Amino acid sequence: MRILNTIGGAFAPEGKQILAELGEVDYKVLSQAELVKIIGGYDAALIGLGLRFDREVLEKAGDLKVIAAATTGLDHVDIGFAAERGIEVLSLRGEDEFLNTISGTAELALGLMISLVRRIPFAFDSVKRYEWNREAFQGITLRGRTLGIVGLGRLGSMMARYGEALGMKIIFSDPHKDNYPPQYKKVSFAELLKESDVVSVHVHL
Repeated sequence: MRILNTIGGAFAPEGKQILAELGEVDYKVLSQAELVKIIGGYDAALIGLGLRFDREVLEKAGDLKVIAAATTGLDHVDIGFAAERGIEVLSLRGEDEFLNTISGTAELALGLMISLVRRIPFAFDSVKRYEWNREAFQGITLRGRTLGIVGLGRLGSMMARYGEALGMKIIFSDPHKDNYPPQYKKVSFAELLKESDVVSVHVHL
């Protein structure tokens, strides 16, 4: 079996060993045009979000039997056409126990929030210009502020807990969420925008 890994070589040794036991693995970082040219020689593809496995690609993938996406969303894969061609599509969707151990996206959202309210990027640029204007970049303190979460799913819930740790009040808007911690307040989207000091969006756009 020939396996195309489009995510690149940044894999743990254990992961590389598992792939090697399945077949011959090519680790390639490709453009969309390059993918179209070479996909025909592979039986399986391991993909991230950078490339589209659309009709154009799948029509060239004469030997492809499996697409394994290291993602929860599959907007970048033409699932219907893959099914027509007998290609199985696997993803992380529904793997809740595993996904609950992956906090990188929520941590990044937390970092971005702190960077913005404390004006860190702007202060950094100012210092690079050999300026020192402390008063211009004081920002605001998050304790006591209101964090509005749009979508209280896996990542939204993580972000809410981070906000709580900073002493923030948590409100959220999510029509699909009926079970939630009693200290959180469920509101409409319009109310969330009106009441929040910071809004963090965790839904498909």
